[in-house]
Amino acid sequence: MRMETEYLVAAKSAEAHNWIYNQLGNFFYGKEVDRPFVNYVTNVLNVMKQVIKVVHQMEVSGQKYEFTIVGKCDTDYDCVLFEIEYAGNEPLIKASQGDPDRDKKQFYQFRKANYKKIPKLLKRDNSRTFKQAIDENLPLGGFLNVSYDEWIKSILSEQQISQRR
Repeated sequence: MRMETEYLVAAKSAEAHNWIYNQLGNFFYGKEVDRPFVNYVTNVLNVMKQVIKVVHQMEVSGQKYEFTIVGKCDTDYDCVLFEIEYAGNEPLIKASQGDPDRDKKQFYQFRKANYKKIPKLLKRDNSRTFKQAIDENLPLGGFLNVSYDEWIKSILSEQQISQRR
């Protein structure tokens, strides 16, 4: 099954942009100073994982940079649009699924949506914390096979191991 997730990261300032880009390093493509940058992964959970790592690094370093992420997870069967916002507290996510079996028009609208249109298409959706999104089974391109708390611990321990290298 094909599952591709593309997303765009935009920060509120050049300093924030550069700091976030440097935290994620090789994960992003198309870096231009003071401009949003793009990445590709398999599902929305992987995007959330990157956000958790960046936010944790901010907490450790005492930084508080605001940023947003908009993207889509396109599969053979559906298309999920999502928006993540970090304003200095806890990251919040909106996500909505376009399913051709339920609504062909919405599905094709989601599939064709560019980064600029995604926030408009998600305007009526409520923002949720990552934990709420997982508890409420928001469409994220997959499911966790562990509890949310275990998932967070594994991400942070993975990050600590990679930082020691």
